[in-house]
Amino acid sequence: MISKYHKYVRDLLLTDPLFRNHKIIQEYPVSSVNPDWYSNRHRFDLVILDLKVVIEVHGEQHYHRTIWEKTQSAEEVEAIFLQQKDLDYRKKQAALDAGWGYIEIPYWEINKDNITAESLMFNITRELLKTKITTTRKSDIVKADPRKTRVLERQRAQRRLEYQRMKQLKKTVEKKRQSHIEMDDND
Repeated sequence: MISKYHKYVRDLLLTDPLFRNHKIIQEYPVSSVNPDWYSNRHRFDLVILDLKVVIEVHGEQHYHRTIWEKTQSAEEVEAIFLQQKDLDYRKKQAALDAGWGYIEIPYWEINKDNITAESLMFNITRELLKTKITTTRKSDIVKADPRKTRVLERQRAQRRLEYQRMKQLKKTVEKKRQSHIEMDDND
């Protein structure tokens, strides 16, 4: 399910003449942008494929602790929030490491006055200039210095380990949640 914010930005990109000649895809796999990504499950909200730009439209849960169900404990809410922040950071790094531009649009900026086709194009252009100046493709680094390969492999292993830890934390929180529900049912 996509949010109303995501839908607004998607519709703007797909209908405005400024973006008519660009290949825009929604829910694009992170692993298609960066083959080093550890999972095929995660997606970017939108990509402009021919420009190599990722656009992430972030709702409230990306910035604030959000209670989704009345039965959630404070620990669950905190764990979910930290997991979201971590995933957001790693997805951004995956795009930047692959030489893609990355634009994050927070929910409070999405209205007809703040987000226009022109403002999006301005942000995309600015991001492309910044990306071209500051990024180096990983393949260039590996060719230049074989020691960098080991560094990249260690970083990848660290990201996988962090992911596994977050997955375990989520399972633990879910077990606690289930036990709380069962205790409430028994009362």
